[in-house]
Amino acid sequence: MSAYLVAQIQVENPEVYQQYADGFRPTIQPYDGEVLAADNEGEVLEGKWVFPRTVILKFPSIDQAKAWYNSPEYKELVELRHQASKGNVILVRGLA
Repeated sequence: MSAYLVAQIQVENPEVYQQYADGFRPTIQPYDGEVLAADNEGEVLEGKWVFPRTVILKFPSIDQAKAWYNSPEYKELVELRHQASKGNVILVRGLA
C-alpha cells in the first residue's frame, strides 16, 4: 500500500532552505520516493492552512517512507530544513 508524506513549510531562511532543496531529491530516489507536488501558493478552499509551502511525496509503502525519513542521508540534510524553516509533516497511508 502506498504512503504519502505531506509537509506544510514556512521558509524563514531562503538561502539555507535552498541548500536543503538542492540535496533533497537524491535522498528519496533509493526509497522509490517521488515528489507529487510542491507549491508555495496553494489555494485554500476550507479552513486555515498554517504555512504557505506544501509538499507531497509518494512512496511505495509506509516502511519505505519511514526508512527514507530515518536514513542517515536524510537525517543529515533535514537539519538544514530545521535551521531554515518551521512546519508540519504527516505520513498517511494510501487507499488499497
